[in-house]
Amino acid sequence: MTIAARLSLVGLMILVADAACSSENGTGFIKGPLMVPACQYAGGTPLPPTSDQLANKDLPECQESWAQGGTLCGVWNHFVAEPYDSTSVRHPANQLNIRMQNISGGWEFADVISFWVYDSWEVARCARGRMNDDGTPDWNTEMCDLAPGAQGPGRMRIGTEGELVTSHLVLQYSCPGASLSAIGLGSCEGGSCPSVTVCPGRGSWISFSQFGPHVDPGTPILQTDEFKVNKGDSVEASAFHVELCDSDTVIAVQDHTVPVPEPAIIGTLEGHFSFVMQPNFR
Repeated sequence: MTIAARLSLVGLMILVADAACSSENGTGFIKGPLMVPACQYAGGTPLPPTSDQLANKDLPECQESWAQGGTLCGVWNHFVAEPYDSTSVRHPANQLNIRMQNISGGWEFADVISFWVYDSWEVARCARGRMNDDGTPDWNTEMCDLAPGAQGPGRMRIGTEGELVTSHLVLQYSCPGASLSAIGLGSCEGGSCPSVTVCPGRGSWISFSQFGPHVDPGTPILQTDEFKVNKGDSVEASAFHVELCDSDTVIAVQDHTVPVPEPAIIGTLEGHFSFVMQPNFR
């Protein structure tokens, strides 16, 4: 795994380790088929669905997912988010890490999907979709999938090839003690991903419909070193789509380690969320 990618996963957990979401503080939903063969008792018997998963089984949105064997489906209304100004030479911008989880408390006890935004300014421009006076897009066309004239917010690309958003999943609640984590895969054009025969998923993205302070539609957003996502601002993703592959498998490919281990977790997660940055979050 690249140094930056490894630090993303480790750093995300460190930065928000002490910030606890003690109650429901937003709204979110997540679903998708996951194959997790490592989620089993020591003797090899698969772990049964958790009470949290069973409580969501009869939701209309989850019935198809359960029929496909995907028990990770339901309402996740617990959030932690941390804005900060990065001093990184590679990403010297206001950044934001977001943690969405199934229960309150620390990430080490929960099922968690996280999104690390490396440049809040670029995400804000993608969410807005403004055209410049000269007819050119006022967003990064390499990082934001939004055609000129399209309606609605753009999709920020997620991945391991320098995309400005990364995503990770941990399953500490569903598979306690297994230390399972997965990484969202994007274009994979630079060779940072396992073969499609190992992890076929590609093309992860997230679409932010609200991101940070309100900006008048007729004016450009402040430059990258001035735009901030602050406490009290709304953060809303109208949709996300994350193609996951086991972290150890991805790391082995990026570090050129052989043999590459078979993934202990693979699958796709989709959903949405909305919350307000709260002042008690560190």
